[in-house]
Amino acid sequence: MPVLKRTCLLGLLLVCASCSTTKINTQTRIDKIAYPNWFLNPYLASDPIISGYVSPGFYKDSSAALAYQTALYNAIRFQSADISANDAFWSTEAGVYWIATDFQETIDSSKFRNFQSMFSPADTFFSKNLVIVGIARNSTISKSVKSKVVLQSKKPTWIETIPRKPGYHYAIGVSPKYAYEKSSWDKATDQVRKQLAVSLSVEIKAMQKRSEFEGEEQREQTSAVQLNGFEIRKRWFDARANLFYVLGRIPEPR
Repeated sequence: MPVLKRTCLLGLLLVCASCSTTKINTQTRIDKIAYPNWFLNPYLASDPIISGYVSPGFYKDSSAALAYQTALYNAIRFQSADISANDAFWSTEAGVYWIATDFQETIDSSKFRNFQSMFSPADTFFSKNLVIVGIARNSTISKSVKSKVVLQSKKPTWIETIPRKPGYHYAIGVSPKYAYEKSSWDKATDQVRKQLAVSLSVEIKAMQKRSEFEGEEQREQTSAVQLNGFEIRKRWFDARANLFYVLGRIPEPR
């Protein structure tokens, strides 16, 4: 079965964007502290919105086409992806220190044409730092879902208390602000997916070293699972703390 590693995705997206014939609305809507409702709350629409986003390029149409392709690949990997996550820690009497992390995803790229026929662009959003295209099986969404939400200083309740619902695992990913906003949202999403992968399966290896005066431990946490049915439920940006939040969930395995 053909597979596609995420590290190779950009080159494929650039090729696909250049050959795409899908018409996308490129009407500009710009607000520095606002996002479309469907981006912050993807499940407000009757048909959930899956987003793809890129940093703005010189041509709006090309950027929107690339964001559309990214959304299609997100739809594929959210449905099913093989996740490999690894974290290494060093523990001493002074505390626990994170050493390194690794996160990789592998998807079935042969699904692209099928997903292209299933999903259509529902809306397009432009800001100074981001171009976002939302896709859905039913491309007609209400004005309230398309409307922009101006971010307030008060944090949503789900950031303080992770939701619980029988039959689902929830997690929150947090990322600092990077030079490119796309990187911040990507990092927060990767954190969610890694946490959910660990909740399904995790292997911990530890090596201890102790003497009469001190002790230390090197610990490696590894998870290798297939993540199915992933959903982004909420997004939020804390402008004061410059933190990006993503709430995600997966169904409990049967």
